[in-house]
Amino acid sequence: MQYAGQQLVTGKQAECYANHYIAVHLSEVNNGKTYSETSNDLRALPDQNSPEATALNGKVQTLFRGETLRGLLLTSYGFSIFGDRAQTAAYVCYLVAFVLFVAAIAGFVHAATKSAEHKLLTATAEQPEPVTSGAR
Repeated sequence: MQYAGQQLVTGKQAECYANHYIAVHLSEVNNGKTYSETSNDLRALPDQNSPEATALNGKVQTLFRGETLRGLLLTSYGFSIFGDRAQTAAYVCYLVAFVLFVAAIAGFVHAATKSAEHKLLTATAEQPEPVTSGAR
């Protein structure tokens, strides 16, 4: 196993542990039966105090705990994917903010060095008279 002996600190490690360690061991508890199937077998027994019921109850508890732990680890893995996507989005936002910051600096530099006499649009002092129909 790739992460054997390591502490689980990443989502990928949690996924590997859940799918390649816990799931394998759970499949060996009751010949591949799930918690639900094993629990149904236990409830179907007529004598809940028999040695068979006691052994099956132990398997039910083991499967319940194992499947719960596996589900929690896989949930952690799923949220780690969201975290990775959010980190990528944050990097893109930082890049866009940097580009906009550079553009703002360039605008201020341009405004400071541009002469006030070189206006692109000039307003005329006189307004044209409105055209009216009719005689004067």
